[in-house]
Amino acid sequence: MRFALVAMMMLMGAFAVTNAHADSSPPDSLLDGYMRRMADSTSAYFGMTAELPDTAGLDSVLTAELAMPPGTSRRAQRANRVAFSPAIGFNRVDGWQLGGEAGIGASRGLGRLTSRLQYTMGQKDFLGGGRYLRRWTEQERGAAWTMDLWGGRTTEAFDREQYELKYTALRAILSGADRHQYLRRDGVRGSLLRETATGRLSVAYRDQLESSRPTSTTWSLFGRELALVSNGPAAFGRAREAAFAAEWRLPGTPVRAQLQHWTAGRATNSDFHYRRTRLALGGDLALTRHIAIAPQLEWGRLRGDALPQEAFYLGGSPNVRSLERNERIGAGRAFGRIDALLMDDVLQLLRIPHPDMFPIQIGAFVGSGAVWGGEAFSGGPATRRDFPRASEWLSETGVSLMYRPGLPDPELYVRIDYVLPLGPESEREAGFVLSFQRTLNLLPTRNN
Repeated sequence: MRFALVAMMMLMGAFAVTNAHADSSPPDSLLDGYMRRMADSTSAYFGMTAELPDTAGLDSVLTAELAMPPGTSRRAQRANRVAFSPAIGFNRVDGWQLGGEAGIGASRGLGRLTSRLQYTMGQKDFLGGGRYLRRWTEQERGAAWTMDLWGGRTTEAFDREQYELKYTALRAILSGADRHQYLRRDGVRGSLLRETATGRLSVAYRDQLESSRPTSTTWSLFGRELALVSNGPAAFGRAREAAFAAEWRLPGTPVRAQLQHWTAGRATNSDFHYRRTRLALGGDLALTRHIAIAPQLEWGRLRGDALPQEAFYLGGSPNVRSLERNERIGAGRAFGRIDALLMDDVLQLLRIPHPDMFPIQIGAFVGSGAVWGGEAFSGGPATRRDFPRASEWLSETGVSLMYRPGLPDPELYVRIDYVLPLGPESEREAGFVLSFQRTLNLLPTRNN
């Protein structure tokens, strides 16, 4: 037990390092309003400790830097050193993933090389590989480029849209509340991303052998039974897949659109033949000084081979909260939700004493979603429908209590939702759902 507690603390420390998505929100967006309140509350709570530092002496530091030979700045010196860090993970397939990572270089220089090696306590084998990451900018065009190359072995979730590694691992350790399915991928992948003030465009390719893994770990730290014990089988074979993704902001609005497309087949000499497309639309809009809304729409479709690892999943906090996470599977998914948020601190409105650094917001939501074509994944015929039937929609409404800590992700909410199903489905019940989620969760900030 002592080892488990120490390892969990190391895991939480390792997960604290995340890459924030740079997004220039319009002046009246939810994020901008939040940051203004956070700055005000920080000054009020910390007082003098939040004042700007005295910059006297920084000129001496600059002089010392300039006196060093070209190319030997402290930043360059740090980039040329080998840096080590722990690499710890957990899921019910591998159990503990214990190891480390070493890296050298700077991503905005010649590039950064990293290598990772982990030993899985459940499968008793090794994960890991090497990565090359380089970023550069075109200042005259206001564009930034990112090249990301990886080769090695990983354990990944079937769900390609709504899988947050750090939060899923913590839930699995603490309470066994992990309903994802996992597979092993061996091979290489690479992507090239271009970002501007108005959007993002990326292309990617991967050549990976995909295989199933059985469950090896059935415990949780506090002794609760696992929400899901078995791990679903993945189709075995080599996936040689090309991918394209684009994201852009509609002119004059805070609304963003996202298109993703994956394809594998004879042209790429892949064992699998499929085309997978996903469209999403969403934005945060200020109705008044105190109320904002965040509408979102999503549509996705898989054609070709019915691969579980390429399917669309429905259920849980990302979409239909009155279902268990990933409870339903299909070759297509459609979903829409609109959230309304009170931007003021509700505790302050109620005159309840509390630290200014803990503002609490309330909201309400209504949503509806559907998956179809699930029979293909159980041996039935593939569906030819591009949209669900009226009987396949599941609707719900509810209220939310939310807190935005600001770290490690400034867009992340800790939220408690009370969900009330709408419609005649007797298997769904009203109840509370705890989640860690961005408001615009249907617009992921990464491309899988």
